[in-house]
Amino acid sequence: MLDAGDLKQIKNVMLETIEPFLTKIYGKLLEHDRKFEEIDKRFEQIDARLDRLETRMDSIENRMDKLESRMDSLENRMDKLEKDVAEIKGYHKDLEKTLDMIKRLFTEVTFKVEKLEDRVFDLENNPEAAQKEYAAEIRREFEALKNRVSRLEKLIDRVCEAEEKYKS
Repeated sequence: MLDAGDLKQIKNVMLETIEPFLTKIYGKLLEHDRKFEEIDKRFEQIDARLDRLETRMDSIENRMDKLESRMDSLENRMDKLEKDVAEIKGYHKDLEKTLDMIKRLFTEVTFKVEKLEDRVFDLENNPEAAQKEYAAEIRREFEALKNRVSRLEKLIDRVCEAEEKYKS
C-alpha cells in the first residue's frame, strides 16, 4: 500500500505533469473568452446596425407608400384631365362646324341681300315692268330669307350655349 508520502509524491508528479497542460488550457480559455467578447461586441454592433437599417428601411417604405399614393392621385388627375381635354376638343369641333355653317349662311344671306338691292334698284327705275316680274319672286325669296335668318339665330344661340359650356 501507499503511504501518505507516496501519495503526496504521486500528487506532486501529477500536478507537475498536469499543471503545464492546465496552464495551457487556462491560457486558451482566456484567449477564447477574449475572442468571445470581441465576437459578442461585434454581434452587438451588427445588431445595432441592423436596427438602424431596419428603421431606415421602414422610413423608406413609408415614403414609398406615400409616393405611390401620390402617383395614383396624379394618375387619376391625369385621366380626368385627358377626359376633359377630349370633351373640350369635341366642343371645339362642334363650334368649328357651327361657325362654318354660320359663315356659309352669312355669305348666302349677303348674296341674297345684294340680289334684293339690285331688284329694288330695278323697281325704282322701271317700276311697272319690274314690279310685276319681281313681286312674286321677291316674296318667295323674302320668306326664304326670313327662314334662313331664323335658322341663323338658332345656330347663334347654340354657339353661345356651347361657348358657355366650353368656358365652364
